This record gives sequence, C-alpha cells and structure tokens, in this order.
Amino acid sequence: VFTCGFAGGLNPAHKRGDVLFAHDPEINIAEGLASKNARAARFRLSPQIIATAEEKAMLYALTGADAVEMESVAIRAICKKRVIPSATVRVVLDEAGENLPVGFNRILTRGMSINYPKLMLMILRHPGLIRGLLQMQRNSAEAAERLDETLAGLLGHGNRI
Repeated sequence: VFTCGFAGGLNPAHKRGDVLFAHDPEINIAEGLASKNARAARFRLSPQIIATAEEKAMLYALTGADAVEMESVAIRAICKKRVIPSATVRVVLDEAGENLPVGFNRILTRGMSINYPKLMLMILRHPGLIRGLLQMQRNSAEAAERLDETLAGLLGHGNRI
C-alpha cells in the first residue's frame, strides 16, 4: 500500500516540492526514490492542520520529524497490523518557516472537509486572504506535479501516472 499526498514541512532543510518517503523494509523502493531526488524522512501524524511556522517549529523540536501529515501514519499502522507492506510518499507543500494563508482548522467540518460558507465569510471579512489562497493553489499544483513525476518515474510510467 502506498499512501501519497501533501505534507507540511517541519524540518527547515526541506523545501516546497521536496518529495519525502518512509517505507517498510520489505518494499525495495529507497534506491528508486532516491534516484528521483526523493529523501527518506520521518513523518508525524497530526489530527489537525499545523498552520503556523511557530506550531511547526514546536512540533519539530518535540519530535524531530521531517514533515507532518494527517493520514499516512494511521494507514500504515493498519497495514502493519494486517502484515501488509506499506510506504508513505509525500511532497512538501508548505515549508517549516511559512504560515498557511488561512487558519484552516477554524473552517473544517467534523469530517475534515472545508466548510465553504465559513470560508466565504472569512474572505469577506479579510479580502486579502484571496492572494494567499491563490498562491497556495499554485503551490499545490506545482507540488502535485513534482509528486506525480517522482511516482511515475518510480513505477516506470514515463512522465505521468
């Protein structure tokens, strides 16, 4: 099982677009990922979005993890319990020293979806958020492209999956 997606950077050495990975030893992917400039890393699970540079610095100091994300650690624990080899491959979306443009935790539903009426209200109150959200959208597209290239190269699918 591969769990792939975005991660927030905790280690200041990792930049936006860096692909990070962790894997069970029986999955021989480290060399292939390293050949695509991906780096072995430690991930930290968080039940909420770590949105500020200050929060990231605290989490990095406490855990030493390279990146934070919200799914892979839990998925891989289930795989381990069921003796299913697994790997995490994530691309850094937001660097350790940067804040996300919006306090996403304030506008998420219990199911972890964006509550769009709350988002719209937040934008109406603070129109300057639009620029940051648009930049995050561009960053997301670029990071997703980098992850796609890495995974396609690893799996032997040319330039795209």
